[in-house]
Amino acid sequence: MAEFQTLSGRLTVERDGDMYTMDFPLIETKPYDAPEAIGEAIGCEPMEVAIGYRDPIVLLERAEDVIGLKPDMGKVKRIPDGEGLFVTAPGYDEFDFVSRAFWPKIRIDEDPVCGSMHCSLADFWRKRLGKDRMVARQVSERGGTIVIQIEGDRVKLSGKAVMFATFEIEDSILE
Repeated sequence: MAEFQTLSGRLTVERDGDMYTMDFPLIETKPYDAPEAIGEAIGCEPMEVAIGYRDPIVLLERAEDVIGLKPDMGKVKRIPDGEGLFVTAPGYDEFDFVSRAFWPKIRIDEDPVCGSMHCSLADFWRKRLGKDRMVARQVSERGGTIVIQIEGDRVKLSGKAVMFATFEIEDSILE
């Protein structure tokens, strides 16, 4: 097990075969009076908008709407609230819901598989589906599947990892 001290508190990561499980705080969501800028930024009218810790969550009607979304990143940057914008819809096949995460304010147009977003979406979708265990699909270009397990005020997110960097720490740095 790996353990990290973060602004969110202690986070752990455990490996089971080719799956990794991260333990995060669950972020409670609530209804949000969305500014018109959200619909303009994503190019369609949301069915509903909620907010978690700080980032708006936009509900669209169908998974296809999320998959085909082509947001205007300049307009997403101008949405007054939050650092990111999360877009979600009911899922298909074995997936309870689908999602995408946009972060142009911090120079990341789209996060391919976003753990922090799923800390909010876990609560958002539990309120709609009445489930503590869900399987989600982030439908970015790379995409990823996330198994969600809510346990009290914590959420465990499990999935496969992709190597993006390697490094070595020299002993002289640690002295």
